[in-house]
Amino acid sequence: GVYYAMAGRTEEAERELRALEALPPSPFNALRLASLHAALGNRDEAIRWLEYEPNHAWAGWIAWGPEFDFLRDDPRFHTILRHMNQELVPGQRAPVPLEALPPELPDPVGTG
Repeated sequence: GVYYAMAGRTEEAERELRALEALPPSPFNALRLASLHAALGNRDEAIRWLEYEPNHAWAGWIAWGPEFDFLRDDPRFHTILRHMNQELVPGQRAPVPLEALPPELPDPVGTG
């Protein structure tokens, strides 16, 4: 569906979106829905699915996935990245890890 959307084939992308929405919620389906909504330009829906907990292990893709480029100016997107202990640095395409986790966020690798 993402590739359909990026190719301008909106009807096919929306058909794929409906099929995904019919599946039970899960971390992987949430990531897929976020990607497809982002590719279709549905900012609020993309953010909503990116906020799904728990995140899928591949959620780090959002920091550099091209379908998420239009979200880079959205403060909610940066909050989601910080929750994954990442941040975008101006002029860099890939995220960089934060120095230390804020105290209100859990340690993702359990090192304390």
